Parts: sequence; C-alpha cells; structure tokens
Amino acid sequence: MHTDLQLAILGTGTGALYGLLAAGLIVIFRSSGVLNFAQATLATLAAYTHLYLHQQAGLAVPLSAALAILLAVAIGAVFQMVVMRALRNAPPLAKVVATLGVLLAGTAAVQPIFGDRSPPATPLFDYGALELPFGNPRFLLPWNQVWIIAITAALFAALWLTYRFTSFGRLTRAAAANRRATEALGHSTQRVEFANWLIGSGLAGVAGVLLSSLVGPTSLGYLNTLTPAVAAALIGGFQSFALTLVAALLIGSGQSVLLLRSTDLENATHVGGWGAALPLVAVIAATLLVRKRVALKETFDRQRLPWAPRLRRSPVMIGAVALLVGVLWYAIIPASLADPTTKSLISALLAMSLVVVTGYAGQVSLAQCSLAGFGAFWAAKCAAEFGIPFPLTVVIAGVSAIPLGLAMGAASLRVRGTSLAIVTLGAALVMDAMFFSSRALTGADSGMRVEPARIGALGLNGLNDAKQFGIAVLTITVLVAMGIVWIRSGRLGARFLAVRANERGAAASGISVARTKMIAFGISSLVAGVAGSLEGYRSIQLSWGAFSFFASILLFAFAYLGGITSISGAVVAGLMMQGGLLDYVLHFEGKTGQIVQIVAGLGLVQIVATHPEGLSLLPYQLADVLRRRRRQRTVALPDVEARQT
Repeated sequence: MHTDLQLAILGTGTGALYGLLAAGLIVIFRSSGVLNFAQATLATLAAYTHLYLHQQAGLAVPLSAALAILLAVAIGAVFQMVVMRALRNAPPLAKVVATLGVLLAGTAAVQPIFGDRSPPATPLFDYGALELPFGNPRFLLPWNQVWIIAITAALFAALWLTYRFTSFGRLTRAAAANRRATEALGHSTQRVEFANWLIGSGLAGVAGVLLSSLVGPTSLGYLNTLTPAVAAALIGGFQSFALTLVAALLIGSGQSVLLLRSTDLENATHVGGWGAALPLVAVIAATLLVRKRVALKETFDRQRLPWAPRLRRSPVMIGAVALLVGVLWYAIIPASLADPTTKSLISALLAMSLVVVTGYAGQVSLAQCSLAGFGAFWAAKCAAEFGIPFPLTVVIAGVSAIPLGLAMGAASLRVRGTSLAIVTLGAALVMDAMFFSSRALTGADSGMRVEPARIGALGLNGLNDAKQFGIAVLTITVLVAMGIVWIRSGRLGARFLAVRANERGAAASGISVARTKMIAFGISSLVAGVAGSLEGYRSIQLSWGAFSFFASILLFAFAYLGGITSISGAVVAGLMMQGGLLDYVLHFEGKTGQIVQIVAGLGLVQIVATHPEGLSLLPYQLADVLRRRRRQRTVALPDVEARQT
C-alpha cells in the first residue's frame, strides 16, 4: 500500500503536465470551438527544440526553454492566421481534419530536422527530493516534479483569474456564446480567437519543455499524452480549469500505480497496458456523463458536407473493367512493382472502410487500422492453429472485426463528431497497449507469422508469388468496391446520407438513426478486417506497427485527402500510402516515409481549406463548372442574335 501511494504521488508530476496540455485545449476550444489534435505535436517540437538548443548548441536552460516555447507560439499563430481563418465557416469535421494534418506534418518533420537520435530527458531543476510530512517511511517527491507542479498550479491560477475577471476573459466568453452579437457591439472576434490560439499554443510549448525533464521525446513524440489531456478537459467540461487540473492529477497518479501493477495484471489476464486504458475509461465516462455541460460546436446538422457522388453506370460493368485493367497491369509490370501495387490495393480497401463510416454515414473513426490488425490476428490464428484455408480466413477476419466495430458504434449513439473521434482514438491507443503489445496474445516481440495462402495447387505467397497474390487481392478489392457502390446507390446508402446530413430530420422521416449507425460501423469494420488479413498474407510476418493508432490517423488523413466520400478517393489514398506505388516511385534515399507524410499533412490542410471534397472529386467539380458555363452561354446566345437583327 505504501508503494502504491508513493507511486501515486510521483504520478502527480506527469498529471500536472496532462493538465497543462488540457488547459491549452480548453483555451483554444472556448474561443473557436476547435479541438486541437496538434497540441501534442506542438509539445513535441518544443521539447526537441529545447533539448537540442541546450544539449547541442550549449544554450542556458532558460534561453533554450524560452525559444522552444516561442516556436510553439509561432506555429500556432501561423496555423490560426493561414488555415483556421480560411475555415472559419467550414464544418467542424474539416477543422478537426486540419489539425490532424498539422499533427502528421509536425510529427514527420522531427527526424529530418533533429535526426534519428532521441535526446535524453534533462531535469530543469535541482536533483534530490522533498520529504513530505506524512507516511512511514516518509513519502518523497523529487524537486523537479515539485517545481513542475508549482509552475502548473501558477499557470492555472493565472488562467482562472484572466478568464474570470478581465475584460479579455469576458470577451472570450461572449464570443463563444454569440459571435455575431459580439461583433455587432464593435469587438473583433478574430483578434480574440487569435489571442487564445497564442495562449493555447504557448501552454503546449510549456508542457513540452517540462515533459522533456521527465521523459525524453521519441519519433512519435508525446502523442500518448493527447488522450489523458482530452480526458481531463472533458471532465472539466471544457470550462472549469480547477476541475480539469484535479482530473489530470488523478489520471497521472492512477497511471503511475497501474504501471507498477501492470505485471501482476498481465499475468492474471494475459493482457498488458492497463495504464493506457485509464484515460480511455475517463474519456468515455466524461463524454457520456458530462457531455451536456460541454458546448461542443460539432453538430453535423445544417452543415455543408463533402459531396458523395452516385455512379450512373452499372457497378458490375465498372467492376469488370477495373478487374480487366488490373489483371493486364499485373501482366505487363516488372516483378518489382507487383508488391507496391498490392500494398496500394490493400490500403485502398482499408480506406473504403472509411468511405462507408465517415464519407457516407458521417461518423468519425480514428481506429480503422486497429480493426484491421484485429482481423489480421484472427486470420493468422485460424490458419496456423485450425488449418482453415484461404480465402475462408479472409471472411473470418472480416467477421471477427465486426464486434469491435460495433462497440465503437455504440459510442456513436451518444456522441458524434469530435467527441466520437476522441473515443475512437482512445480505443486505438488501448488496442496498441493492451492487445498488439501483449506477448501472450500476439507474440509482440517477434510479430506473428502468417501461413502463406493457397487455393488448391495455386500458391499465393505474398513474397514469392507476388503477381498471383496481387490478382487475388485485386479481385477481393473490386468485389468489395462493387458492394459499396451498390450500397451507395440503394436505400441503405440513402439512409446513411440522411443520417449524415441531419439526424433529427432522418429520425422524423422514420429512419432508425441508431440502427443505421450500427450498420455503418458493422460494414466498415468488416471491410477493415478483410484488408487487415490481406496485409498479413502480403507480409507473411505481421508487424503490429502497421496497425498502430498513428497508422489510423495517417489513413484518415490520406482518405480525406483523396476524397473520403468516394471509391475513387479511396484508390487515390491507397496510391499515396506508405509502401504503395507512390512511395515506391518517389523513393528519396530512405526518407520517403517522412517526406510523404509531411506532404500528406500539409496537403491535407490545403485540401481542407480549398477543396474539402478531396482530390478525386476535382474532375467532377471541373465538369460541373464547364457544364454551368455552357448553360450560361446557351441562354445568352438568343439575346445576342436579337440585338444583331
């Protein structure tokens, strides 16, 4: 018991930094209604900058810390002025996706700028520990954490005083309550929003610098701090700084205790990562219990949504042509292009799962790769232990992912938009920590071997029979795409779009919103599970990193960039994904992953701001513009002839 309490006390330092990140989220959200997913990325860049300037350039700690915080403020200022102002009247989903673009680009830029080496943590303050006046033996708290908690408490007090008693705080609350009325009184809500973005970004920079004194940043940075920070902000209702700080301290303490007991819990349950589950539990509890207190500006009613085109030709004919073209492609390409083509097809299939759940039904999911990994696990297990042949294992993989997808769909019955994105992201983090990293379940150290696929005497080894396996993947992908096109053209697709456009209106017209959402999540998880099993057969040795939470974020970004409401958009996303054709063709001396990811992140921000329908629908938009101009010329022609006579 004494050890548990000691760890709980030590965890308050990390909890305080969760609180700082949460405070930045609150400040930005209260002024603009945007949940800034890039907050953890700003903290990461600030941490790397501080450690580099201090350890490599030899700057004093105060100067390196100040410059790192200023960098975070500058990035936040540029993003707000260039992107968020352009998206001021855009749908909430577009704003969330824009912050995801910054998250991707910022995370990918770390290694090219700072190198592959992860700098060690450097305490900012004195070594040693403060002896607390209780406990037997007395509890200890390192001085470094004492100062972190003190700085956090001082900043929270300053935030509370500022937003409670100053004219700036009152103006922020007024702008959040009624932007038009505030502007009618002569106040600039843009300036208020800009100032709050500066404050929120600065808080992220401070959190990053202080975090670097406890834990050194890695290639993925402090992304694992995002869910605890969001959980604390949700518990505080995105309003109360005091309640947010208390929640963050408790989450940090709870994670610290669970870290000690993780071995005992893993031995008892064969599942590890219990500390990672605590923030998700807090997120779900806060979302379901206190969401009415949160003025989330995320309703999908009465908003302009990306166009979901309906094919005018027969899906069977289009599928047959696509299959024929694909087979010819595999026949003429060199062997070196077969695997990248297959990878693009599998990625396109995975992106199609997002077309169903997000593009058609309007439900944001950031856990599709987790569903794919779950399906890959069961496909490999059924093939190895029960001798079930291909392609029956592919069907089993898709079916096995459905219960997990329905569990996420159940959350969509109570929350939507940004809140649902938080829940699904938390689920992906938990899958990483509790399932994919479990040695007892998945053999996380060495991955999991997948038996090569065969159909009778035909070998479909993803490595040795790349072209034959690619044609099998092509066939499955085309069949799934035809099914999704058929859904879009039928009554179920109409129900999806009705729920996406206006849930209340759909319910008033007799559509069961809950059933429609669950069907969308079920179909989406089925497609994701199938894609995951094919990825397992392609790689033979499963790498769980391919199904991480960050892979899910990257997939969502590429799907939105390509066009999240169409099959053609999913194909574009598949071509751009890592390991695909674009990655193979544009190979930059081992830096392809970072380059493609940076381009994807920045491109995502640009596409969201200018063409929210995605790249694949640009030809449709161009054709529509030409059609309107032709119609205008046709109408104007008789008037010209009348004037000439």
